[in-house]
Amino acid sequence: MAFCQKYTLILHAMKRILGIFIAIMSFHLHALASDTIVVVNAETLVPIKDVSVYIDHKQGIGTNYEGKFLLFHKDFKELHLAHPNYLTRVLYPEDIKGDTISLLPNHRTMLSEVIIYGNAPEQHKLDLLSKTDAELIQMSGQGGLNLLELATQLYKKLFPMKDRDRRQKKYISTIKKY
Repeated sequence: MAFCQKYTLILHAMKRILGIFIAIMSFHLHALASDTIVVVNAETLVPIKDVSVYIDHKQGIGTNYEGKFLLFHKDFKELHLAHPNYLTRVLYPEDIKGDTISLLPNHRTMLSEVIIYGNAPEQHKLDLLSKTDAELIQMSGQGGLNLLELATQLYKKLFPMKDRDRRQKKYISTIKKY
C-alpha cells in the first residue's frame, strides 16, 4: 500500500511539473511569435505592396500584395520602410503601436491626371504652300531609281506564279463589284 501512495504522489508531482513546463513553453512561444504588420497609405488607408523593409540596415523584406510583412522580433534598433512613391520612414521599437504603419505619398514623383486638348492635324494642301514648295513636293515623287520596285519585278519574272495572278484578278473583280 505504501508503494501505491508513493507512486501516486510521484505521478501528481510529475503532472504539476509537466503543466508548469507547458505553461512556460506556451508563454515563451507566444513571446517568440511573429507580428504581422500592414503598411498603408496615410491618406487613403489602402495597403501598399512592394514596400522594402530593412531591419537595422541588414535584413531586407518586402510587403506582399496585401501590404503585409512579418516582424519576427522587436529587439531591433531601426526599421526602415522605403517605396518609390512614398516618403521613406524610419521607426524605432517604441514607435510601433498596433499592427498598422502608414506612409505619406511622395507628391513630387506622383503624377495627377494629364489631359491634352487639341485638334486633329489637317492635311497639307498644295494651295496653301508657296509655288516652289508645291513644285518640290510634286517632284519628290518623280524620278530616281526605285530599287524595291526593280526587285519586285525581277522576282515576278524569275518566279512566275499563275496562282498569284489569278488571285489578284479575282480580288480586283470582287472589289469592283462593291
